[in-house]
Amino acid sequence: MAGTASVGSTGSLESLIQQYMTLERRPLTTMQANRNSLSTKSTLFDDVKTQLQDLQDLAEEMAETDADESVFNTVQASSGDTDTITVSADEGAAEGTYLFRVRQLATSTTMKSTGYLNTAASVKSSSQVVAGTGYLTTSRSWALAGFATVPDGTATINGKTFTLSDYSTVDAFMTAVNNDEDADAHIYYNRSTDRFVIEHDTPGETLTLAESASGFLTQVNITAGSYAANTTGVQTDVLLKNANFDYAFSAAETGSFTINGVEIDWDADSDTLGEIISRINASEANVTAFYDESLDKVTFTANETGSEEIQWEDVTGTFLGDALKLTGVTQSVGNDAKFTINSADSEDEITKTSNTFTLNGLSVTLKDITVANGSYADSGTTSVTITSTQDTSAIRTKISSFLTKFNTVRDYLKNKLSVDPTTYSRGALAGETTFRNLLTNMTTIILDQVSGVGANDPSTLYEIGITFDEKLHASITDESTMNDVIESDPSAVAAIFNSTYGIATRLYDVLDLYTETDGIIDGRKDIIEDQIQDIDKRVDKYQVRLSIKERQYRNELYAVQNLLNRTIQQQNLMSSILESVNTLLGLT
Repeated sequence: MAGTASVGSTGSLESLIQQYMTLERRPLTTMQANRNSLSTKSTLFDDVKTQLQDLQDLAEEMAETDADESVFNTVQASSGDTDTITVSADEGAAEGTYLFRVRQLATSTTMKSTGYLNTAASVKSSSQVVAGTGYLTTSRSWALAGFATVPDGTATINGKTFTLSDYSTVDAFMTAVNNDEDADAHIYYNRSTDRFVIEHDTPGETLTLAESASGFLTQVNITAGSYAANTTGVQTDVLLKNANFDYAFSAAETGSFTINGVEIDWDADSDTLGEIISRINASEANVTAFYDESLDKVTFTANETGSEEIQWEDVTGTFLGDALKLTGVTQSVGNDAKFTINSADSEDEITKTSNTFTLNGLSVTLKDITVANGSYADSGTTSVTITSTQDTSAIRTKISSFLTKFNTVRDYLKNKLSVDPTTYSRGALAGETTFRNLLTNMTTIILDQVSGVGANDPSTLYEIGITFDEKLHASITDESTMNDVIESDPSAVAAIFNSTYGIATRLYDVLDLYTETDGIIDGRKDIIEDQIQDIDKRVDKYQVRLSIKERQYRNELYAVQNLLNRTIQQQNLMSSILESVNTLLGLT
């Protein structure tokens, strides 16, 4: 039987289509390569601009002529006695020598409670109840709470006797005491300190305590007896309505007060003393308040020194006046600082509200007095000398940093513009005349003699101790010469850099042409961006064309394939018929 024939598979046909499309995509590949090259060039210009901008920033600093900001007016300050006065020089500080005589330091105004906040008689455990770092679990029974020896018997508080075995837990016992009017006392356990406190509810009354053998008091390290004084202070972490102030807050009591004009609200049902103190300190009242348990008083200290009083007022309620006992308070008003400069005459005395102040660009801090017996004329009075002089080291460092950056940028441009004479490899900016001109201008500026300076003043870098090596790298090679010139005439050194035709002034102007907005570099980047956008449009159009072309190839080739398949099928049919006829005729 004759064989059959067919055209290549679909996979072979697709492979053929892709081969055609590879040829069609060559222009697209070229466009994409051109786009990548332009993008790389744009990134290069960003890098160039950054390099030039960094150098320009230093040039601007070196070219500054304002006395308060010029690097050539850098001053260093020192104190003859840093335990008494410290000093530092700010920008634009003036040179000079100052003799300080300090009669008085500035202090802050303070005020504190006129009496104890809690005068009720009290006593607390003399030591921890549980040895080591442990503590009691008062929600448990006496046997399981954690006592070394289980308390037993009775405890008598202000004549009222309580039998310990009547209470299922330690908490139940304390609740019974606290709610008993005859006991007229409160008992509580501080878990953080592992101590009990027993306190009379009525200020001025004596607290009396007694117990039977192996009783409660012995096990909590409290001695039975009578107590007339308060030893515990106020609970700062307990709600005001429950805290042990002499002043009795009601549960619903609210109010507000002002300190230095700043209003603070309080609520006895939701605030503690500690929270209110924190609120004061975090406010703009400009005071610091704190409660000292050993003093049992609240102290307010102004955050700033000077003779201003702390202004306070109860707006509603009497929290400050009654609870904190500020009614009738006498403030310890702060002092102003008092001193003289270059004078021993009291009529020349200077007053400052702070111990830290500024003098001719110097930051001065007074730390101690030098005047004896309050008199500038006293034989025991001494003075402290403050000096401010030209800081040659700082100026030299600034110049060195400028030269180093100049060398770096010059080398960078030189490398990007280079063409290797042997391999002919080209730097990224090779052939860029604009940047070749920049390199030439920079070199000329650094080497040129500066015009317009004084007749006898230095006009070249060499005259102030700066030389160039074989690569035209500038550096300070004679520090002695530079120091001498700076010390003798700092303005002459400054003129080399910041005068009208100074190195830094000219360099700044040249670089600005390249780095300014819409300058040379931005202009080049704009051109590149336009070219990239043009390529992107062409790529988009060509992508559409490629899609159409691929569809066309596919339609045509599949049509040819179908035609060939039909022809082959017809041929196979004819071959089959002829074979059958031959068989019938006996020809095969």
